Amino acid sequence: MSTATPAPESLGRRALLLAVIIGIIASLGAAAYLTIVNALQEFFWRDLPDNFGWTDVPAWWIVLLPLLGAVVVAIAWRLPGATGAGPLTGLHFDVLPVNAPSILLAAFGSLAFGLVLGPEAPLVILGTTIGALLLRGRPRPVIQLGMLLGGAAAIGLILGNPFVTAFMLLEFSAMGAMPAVVLVPAFVALGTGYLVQTGVGAWSGLHMHALVVPGLPAYTQETFRDLLFGFIVAAVAGLLAAVIREFGEQVAAVAARHRAPVLVGVALLTSVIAVTVTQVGDVGLNLILFSGENG
Repeated sequence: MSTATPAPESLGRRALLLAVIIGIIASLGAAAYLTIVNALQEFFWRDLPDNFGWTDVPAWWIVLLPLLGAVVVAIAWRLPGATGAGPLTGLHFDVLPVNAPSILLAAFGSLAFGLVLGPEAPLVILGTTIGALLLRGRPRPVIQLGMLLGGAAAIGLILGNPFVTAFMLLEFSAMGAMPAVVLVPAFVALGTGYLVQTGVGAWSGLHMHALVVPGLPAYTQETFRDLLFGFIVAAVAGLLAAVIREFGEQVAAVAARHRAPVLVGVALLTSVIAVTVTQVGDVGLNLILFSGENG
């Protein structure tokens, strides 16, 4: 995880007011970004097939759209920042605004056209850019603080419950990646952004899609068997995560030398998996493509 390290001597009322303002604007910006992404997904994957009279999305369409998304990503490579450092390097709260267009364009090309991507990192970049632009011309520590506040508020929109993001920020602070002095303003920005989601008074809020699993039964009692099963699942999930990350690092090393072939290959592989799974079983495309949250 890479983050800015603002270290002003004191964070008083102005910092908290700044957190409120940036929290609101960054959350609105994140909501606008997600709205555009969802609209593009609806257009490419539902509206166009309906207009063409297709009952089911044909296999060649599932192959074509990710390839078009790969073209968008390739275009984003030519912009300043070249789409960022990559997902294996973690979340970044210190990306300069000049690099944001390439990252956000690549995210649009990925999410809208079906390439698998989580929106959390692009939302952080969007939030940090908003914070930096709102405070342009101010001293560097102030700009870095604004970037951190904007990134926290933006990612809080997709993670839903602000406690999830709050614990993440606490972990960053515990690891030394974030000074503890900025936690209170960050929590204020996060809470303000959450009010944009839930609403205040007569205003009902935006109610954007958040990470939730609907239909879970009530869990009223813990048993030793449940704890044992949970431990096994956690151990297996951790092992799989380590294996997948190692594989991802190897792919990234190859992609550093052969960007275009790997990009096209990933697009084709994603399409083949989506076509195969949807043909073999009763599985919707949203469980294979996009960010995974709609599934």
